[in-house]
Amino acid sequence: MNHEEMYKTYKGIASQVKHLKGKNFAKPTSLINQLNREDKKVDIILVDEAHLLLTRPDTYNNFHAQNQLEEFLKLDKVVVIVYDSDQVLKLKSLWQGLTLERLIGKNSYTEYYQLTNQFRMQANDEVIEWINQFKQKRLLPLPYDEEYELKVFGTLKEMREAIIAKNNAHGLSRSGFNI
Repeated sequence: MNHEEMYKTYKGIASQVKHLKGKNFAKPTSLINQLNREDKKVDIILVDEAHLLLTRPDTYNNFHAQNQLEEFLKLDKVVVIVYDSDQVLKLKSLWQGLTLERLIGKNSYTEYYQLTNQFRMQANDEVIEWINQFKQKRLLPLPYDEEYELKVFGTLKEMREAIIAKNNAHGLSRSGFNI
């Protein structure tokens, strides 16, 4: 995964599970560079948050190839990706349907599974529907849910300050900001 907070979360989970080890988790560029440097291949690579894989070179992060998924396909026998096209946030990770289909089409065997729910989201049906409509570029009135806080901010600064306050209070708030 190319997301620092998720990487920390997985390493933390690994420390609590008997058959998982922190060393079994790596960021894409580090893993690609290590396998290439050692001239090794692996059996299986599981990529969570695959929509964050780079789709162009990023010299700042020491990735010089054209596409991280394409590199993974060269370095292992099986690639399992968890991909959500609604979560692409950066131009250097801009996936287009044809790009993904072209890469997947190079393989002799492909299986697709459509995941329909995120169980970690504890919101009522109205909030979930609002989010689904928002992803489709339709803006509905903000719903109310006692258990789930949904807010719209006037500025990025206001949003950042609110996330920091929530993180200070609960320690669970995440964003792309360095908090």
